[in-house]
Amino acid sequence: MRPTCRVVAMRLPSVDDVADLSPRLAEHASTCLRCQAEAARYRSLNRGLGALEDVTYAAPDGFVAAVMDRLSQPLTDLVALRHRLIPSPAAVAATAGAAVVAIVVLRRLQAPV
Repeated sequence: MRPTCRVVAMRLPSVDDVADLSPRLAEHASTCLRCQAEAARYRSLNRGLGALEDVTYAAPDGFVAAVMDRLSQPLTDLVALRHRLIPSPAAVAATAGAAVVAIVVLRRLQAPV
């Protein structure tokens, strides 16, 4: 993929048409089959998204109340959960240190070649 193609690919999601790109990129896209195919995929995606119905679904009974209740709980529960799920730097260092010791011991136990 050429550098200009990469730039066009990055910019296509934010424009409605290739003509909305800068003149240099629009000129490139008008002659590059890869960029034209990418633009066609985005046009197809936009048409598909535009065809979706605007449907609103009601929340299940008690859902909103449960969410609001959870949001009103103190953050200490979240802090405690974080400490259980994310190891401390000291724990990570201890695990790494134990791994290094295990590797050294295993290497020394191997028979010389």
